[in-house]
Amino acid sequence: MEQQQISYEKVPARAPSKQMQCVIMVLTADAELARVSASHVDCHNETIHWQGIFKSYLSPGLKAAALLAYALWTDEMKPKSNFFDLALGMENDLKVACLTALGMRWGINFSSDIDEKRGLQ
Repeated sequence: MEQQQISYEKVPARAPSKQMQCVIMVLTADAELARVSASHVDCHNETIHWQGIFKSYLSPGLKAAALLAYALWTDEMKPKSNFFDLALGMENDLKVACLTALGMRWGINFSSDIDEKRGLQ
């Protein structure tokens, strides 16, 4: 059986929205999370079936990442979610992807903004 992947190849000629790019960054940062969420993300129509993702078994760290992706997509935290407790279970690579996606959503380019503040243009 071929493993499904979230891919920009299915996206029309227009570029994906910033929100979709951020969500994809988080959901593809971990192989298991990408596998679980692949069939629930439609990049072409920019739709996400969140119920399907959250009904799947996810470890605490992966659930926290999915909650952050949800917040990036909807501009609100999922009601009754326990993001900060769950985030303690995230692997470092996933934490970096989440922070990078959050910065991207807010229009922050971490490396260039940090270099600029240090005078390292």
